[in-house]
Amino acid sequence: MMMTTKMTKMKSGMTTKTTNKSFIWYLKWVATFGIVGGLALRSFGCQPTDLFVTALGCIIYFYVGYRISEPTLMIINALCFLLACSGIFITLF
Repeated sequence: MMMTTKMTKMKSGMTTKTTNKSFIWYLKWVATFGIVGGLALRSFGCQPTDLFVTALGCIIYFYVGYRISEPTLMIINALCFLLACSGIFITLF
């Protein structure tokens, strides 16, 4: 699947990428709902389901960061995934 990208130049000289609702665009939203859903489950005390949902959202967002070549997105979601996995390990064992 070809991802169409449009580069736009801002007044500050920075360039931004916008996509035309490709597969990655939908994955971003799925990951966002996964992470926010995991946080909502955590606030309601649904353990360890909250950690599994959060970990899944982090994995998806890590993949999105990889596909759009955004290292900061990959690093933050890798760290969040490791923290969620450690919480799963502590909860289950």
